[in-house]
Amino acid sequence: MITREPTLVTPIICSVIAAVAFSIARINGMPDGPRGFFVFVGVVFALFAFVTGGDWLINRGIIYLRSAREAYYAPYTSFAREINAMSRDGLRALEAYTPLEGMGYLGSQGIRWVLHTSTIDIPYTFITDYLEDCEGRFPYLVPQHGMPDALRRDYVQAFTGLMINQGYAEPALGNRPAKWLKPLGEIGELLGLSEL
Repeated sequence: MITREPTLVTPIICSVIAAVAFSIARINGMPDGPRGFFVFVGVVFALFAFVTGGDWLINRGIIYLRSAREAYYAPYTSFAREINAMSRDGLRALEAYTPLEGMGYLGSQGIRWVLHTSTIDIPYTFITDYLEDCEGRFPYLVPQHGMPDALRRDYVQAFTGLMINQGYAEPALGNRPAKWLKPLGEIGELLGLSEL
């Protein structure tokens, strides 16, 4: 079904006809019969102008709201289209480059803060200890090989990968461990560890 978009031409013409009819009805000395007819014509055209003008206003309001909504959601829909077109490897790469995100978990001993990575959540207590261990090795990060504790090794691997992906460290080269590109104090500030 084809619908025609309302225009302002009809309400303007109807308003002019209503104004002319009301003006004629106000002429002095006009008999009541013709005066009543012109008042009736003026009222009909004024109502028609009101209805068609309201139709035009509602249509313009809908168009405005639709365009405002499209503008508001444009970044999200564009981002969703890009993600939809990505390969599985691209999605993994995007996940690795997400911004730093810290989260707090409320437990019986208070809030436990962790740094979220794509593979594991690292407790901030571990990060503090790890950065203190890095002070003696600066500019190198503590390597992950040779650690007897598997969980600690996972934390080191995830933290090192996150720092490299964020551009705070460069990857390991051969048997040389990953290397810091920023001072440890600045890393501590970026991670929200003010005591470093």
